[in-house]
Amino acid sequence: KFRSLEAPEGKGPRPLEIVPGVDIQPFVSPDKFRKLDHVEPLAKEIEEVPEPKRAPRVIVPLVNCDLEELMPVILTTTIDAGVPMATFTWYKNNKPLLEGNRFTTKYDILTKVLTLQVLAARPDDQGTYTVRATNPSGSDEATCKLTIRPVASIDTRPFVQPERFAQLELQAPAPTKEDMEHMEAPKVIVPLKPVQVHEGAPVLLQAKIVGKPTPNFVWLKDNAPLAASNRLRTRYDIGTKQVLLQIDDVRPHDTGEYHVIATNPVGEDSTICAVNVVPDKPGVDDRAFVPQDKFRNLDAPEGKGRRPLEIIPGVDIQPFVPPEKFRKLDHVEPVERPERESLEPKRAPRVIAPLNNCELEELFPVLLTTTIDAGVPMAS
Repeated sequence: KFRSLEAPEGKGPRPLEIVPGVDIQPFVSPDKFRKLDHVEPLAKEIEEVPEPKRAPRVIVPLVNCDLEELMPVILTTTIDAGVPMATFTWYKNNKPLLEGNRFTTKYDILTKVLTLQVLAARPDDQGTYTVRATNPSGSDEATCKLTIRPVASIDTRPFVQPERFAQLELQAPAPTKEDMEHMEAPKVIVPLKPVQVHEGAPVLLQAKIVGKPTPNFVWLKDNAPLAASNRLRTRYDIGTKQVLLQIDDVRPHDTGEYHVIATNPVGEDSTICAVNVVPDKPGVDDRAFVPQDKFRNLDAPEGKGRRPLEIIPGVDIQPFVPPEKFRKLDHVEPVERPERESLEPKRAPRVIAPLNNCELEELFPVLLTTTIDAGVPMAS
């Protein structure tokens, strides 16, 4: 192309032939490749030596396996596949093992190890597994047992120990020889009394029950055993023959009928009472935003127009009850009754039955009792 830039001597520039399109001529002529010498490979004659036929043979058998549920299972055995190559079939409980995405089997020709892998074992995977290797010369097999221990998928341990739900009862001490000689059936002397208490306050139920030997006591609520709780305390005071039930921090669901049953080898007796828990009122002001008397101004009296409403800005500080109402209350002075002179001769107070020492656990109710003649005049 560059030779055309300068014209030869005595001649004009050479004309350039412009051919549109793409140059598709190869850089190297195809004839060059056709002239390459092609050397035919030397065919080597390979003489095949036929291997004698032999039946498959189990070298290392399967081993029994014991696993927990959801664990992976790997069953391995070493088998000489024989000549020709044997086919392997797995059986479970003498039935062909069905294919599934949890089951995988493979045979390593070099190590002659056959493996069956089971993912996420289930209780129904338990059974007897057999693998059978077969070729035209014969067959051999290996067998093992797979045991799956079920594991609960939900934590069944209780949040609260079962002992907490044991019924509330009071066991009597071992009877003495004297009690067994003069036995008496339990008898209610002073029954339980109905109680009404506000929510959050403690309550004490008490009844006087006698009997020989000392009775056992069982508490019921609404005819169902009363479950033991850290809010409930019960005991029997031998000195006063009183059985006590203390309920701390009473709640609305403590409302119901409480029943105590006293039993001993001779018989039984019981008493019942009602406990009513008054719930605390919610701390919300449920008074109306607009007093009800404001609506009386909406209807005009007959023959008259609407009553004018006096609007006073600010906060209504007028009391609901005028103070004059309280001033009009008549105050009656108490009538002093003349003291009657006692004709009984004076005497000093005297202790008849002294106090007894008391030893109790924390949070239990305490009753200290003594019998005293107050004397004349009445002692303080």
